[in-house]
Amino acid sequence: MSDRPAKAALRSQLLQERAQLDPVVKREWDHRLFQRLQELPVYQQAQSVMLYLATVYEVDTWPILDDCWRRGIGVSVPKVLGRQRGMQAQRIDNLQQLRLGTMGIMEPITGSVVDPRTLDLIIVPGLAFDEAGYRLGYGAGYYDRFLTDVEGVKVGLVYGCFVQPLPLDPWDLPVDWLLTENGVLKKGNDGALTN
Repeated sequence: MSDRPAKAALRSQLLQERAQLDPVVKREWDHRLFQRLQELPVYQQAQSVMLYLATVYEVDTWPILDDCWRRGIGVSVPKVLGRQRGMQAQRIDNLQQLRLGTMGIMEPITGSVVDPRTLDLIIVPGLAFDEAGYRLGYGAGYYDRFLTDVEGVKVGLVYGCFVQPLPLDPWDLPVDWLLTENGVLKKGNDGALTN
């Protein structure tokens, strides 16, 4: 059974809290999160990475994009196809392939479609995550549907103050790694994230 009202209320509250973060503190946290990601062997070894293109209030993923390109790693980003069709991963090789999409997010206008099963690493957005790696997204369900076809490692990036218990639905999927500015959590054999 879905807990949509609880998720909607929490989503609204978290959006407000995230918008009120001190920009200087946020930049420092973003820098620490990027450093933690760079230290992960799954990131160092990945040859095909999908990441979201962060908006001003999200954990900044633009340095990840630059780093992957600098290292010659294939980068895919989400392309929203609509409520019924979901989203797809689309490879990009330069910023000229991007335009502001209908949801206010940068999206590819050109580039080849990438099979989700071939992605080594997927950087997953979320307003909040719990310690088991489950996420609270923005409510459209695009990632919930997309991640069912993913075989690569899923990494969530989140500020530590947004790691908390969350209402869950049966279709929610956890990430394999959860990074905060304070540390790294990895899914153990029992399905729980541990330091």
